[in-house]
Amino acid sequence: MGKKLCSLLLIFSLFVTPLGISKAFALTNAESKQISKEVSAAFDKAVSQGKEGKYHIDGMTVNVDLDYVVVDKKSKKVTIQETKKTAKGIKFEGVTLAHGIIFLPPERKNGGYPGKGAVYTLFEVADVDGPIGPLNIKAEVDVNTSTNKHGPFNEDFSNIQVDWNWFEYSEGDREFTITEVNNTKFYQVTTDVEVTFVTNHDRERETWGPLLANKKAFEYPCKYYDPENTRYPDQCHGGDFTYQILYKDPYSDKNMFTPETTLMQQVPADQRVPWDNILRGEYIAKYIETYGDPKKQNPNFNWSDYDIHHIIPKEYGGTNDFNNLIPLKREFHQQNVTPWWTNY
Repeated sequence: MGKKLCSLLLIFSLFVTPLGISKAFALTNAESKQISKEVSAAFDKAVSQGKEGKYHIDGMTVNVDLDYVVVDKKSKKVTIQETKKTAKGIKFEGVTLAHGIIFLPPERKNGGYPGKGAVYTLFEVADVDGPIGPLNIKAEVDVNTSTNKHGPFNEDFSNIQVDWNWFEYSEGDREFTITEVNNTKFYQVTTDVEVTFVTNHDRERETWGPLLANKKAFEYPCKYYDPENTRYPDQCHGGDFTYQILYKDPYSDKNMFTPETTLMQQVPADQRVPWDNILRGEYIAKYIETYGDPKKQNPNFNWSDYDIHHIIPKEYGGTNDFNNLIPLKREFHQQNVTPWWTNY
C-alpha cells in the first residue's frame, strides 16, 4: 500500500521521503533530509497541542485538521466527530484521522524563486486508541482547481483514495501525493470519509476552499513575513482549511480581496492608469474622511511608512477607484504582495 510512515498529521512541508522532495524541487539528499528533520520537529510540536488549528512553529506553518472516529464499545455504534469524545463510566475507543493540503513554495535564491512549488495532499491515521477491533476506513481526498474564484472546479489536480480493513492500518499510516504547481489557480478540496464498525457505519463529506495560490505555490498573502529569514511563509487558509484568510487593514477593517480570476492579462505600460504623489495625497485625504485618522488609534502611525496598494494591480487593469486601493506597510507590500503578483 505504500502508506507506512511515522508520526501524525499534516504539516507545512511534511517529512516526506527524500525521493519525494527531490523529485519536486531537485534537492540533494542532504537538503531533503534537513527539510525532513525541520518539518518533523515542527510537526511533533504541533501534534503535542492536542487539537486542530494553525500553529506557527520554527518558521513553519503547521495546519492540523482532525476527524475523530469514535466507537462506543457497549452499543457498537461508530460516529465521526469534530472533537475527541470523553465521558466518565463509558468506554470509548477510536481513531484520529488527519487530512488536507499543504502549499510549499521553492527556496529563495538570489532574491527570487527559480525552482518549482508543490502541493502535498494527504490522509493519515494520526492516533489509535485501541485495540479497536473491526473498524474499516474508506476515504478520498480530491483536489480540483479552477481559473475562477467561484468555479467550476473541474480541473483534476490530485487525488488520494484509501480503503483500509481494520487489520491493514496502524497509527502513523499515511497516503500522500506531491503535485508540482505550474500555474496560478484557485483550489477546492473535497474529503469523503466513511467508517464501518461491524455493521454500523458513519460518513462525513466536506468541501474546503477556494484557496488561491500563484504559480510558485505561494498562497495569496495575508500577513508580513521576512523572505530573507523565513524558509516557509505563513499559510493563508484557516486551520480547518475551509476558507481563505485575507489581510485586513486594522484602521478601516477593509480586506485585501482576491481577484475573481487567474486569467487576467498584463496591460501595456502606456495603457495603465497613472499614479503619482498627488493621487496618493487625494486617496489619503478620502481615507481619513471615510475611516478617520489612524493617528487617533495609533500615535506612532505615519503615512510615510505605507504604500498605497492597487488590490488589482495596474499591470492587470486595476483602477484608481477608492475600493481598489488599500494602505499596506511598505515591507509587506514590497517583500510579500508585489512578489506574489510577479509570480502570478
